Amino acid sequence: MNTRLFAAHPSLEAPLASRVDAPPSATIRPLSVLVLGLVLTSVSPSLAQPVVKDATRSVYAKVADPVRLAFAPDGTLYVGRDNSGSGGGAADAVKIHRIAPGGAPVSEFVKAAIADPDAVVYDAAGVISGIAGAVIVGGVTADGSTEGRLSRIAPDGAATTLFGPSSAIVNPGDFVFDATGRLLFTDVDGGKVWVMTNATPQTLASG
Repeated sequence: MNTRLFAAHPSLEAPLASRVDAPPSATIRPLSVLVLGLVLTSVSPSLAQPVVKDATRSVYAKVADPVRLAFAPDGTLYVGRDNSGSGGGAADAVKIHRIAPGGAPVSEFVKAAIADPDAVVYDAAGVISGIAGAVIVGGVTADGSTEGRLSRIAPDGAATTLFGPSSAIVNPGDFVFDATGRLLFTDVDGGKVWVMTNATPQTLASG
């Protein structure tokens, strides 16, 4: 299934824009935020949330099965992927997408496919990955698995395991770097928030 990445008009409110994982130095001109958009043909108006008035949209890029987004400082966009949208399994090994600044060209990024690469974050300085410009990818190791894994994709596309497989982290996702350079991420199935200052995650909070 192809899903379109929509570019929204600058009149969008800041809370929506803050949901896109972009470094402070990244700019999108003349646009201010990217949102994942599925074209739905039969949706109750009461379920159409959020409602943004006086906004326009245009297609930024078209990719298969997009999930989470991460910008590099130069504006390159990396897109996590979930193969279930194309009729496969959520944990299938696939390649993430790389979208050049401006929305084109679009290419697959990583030499060998990675299982469940839906969560992505760009490690500009290589503080966590050990490789400047690497993309950190998180997900489960297989359908039904209770073990998660963090991988790193080097700028040349070579992928190696950063952490795991481990039952301590079931399904990592929603990566973000804080102001001090720590990497925080959620465990979707494990109900925890993790923090990394090196290659070993530590529990920050649990529910």
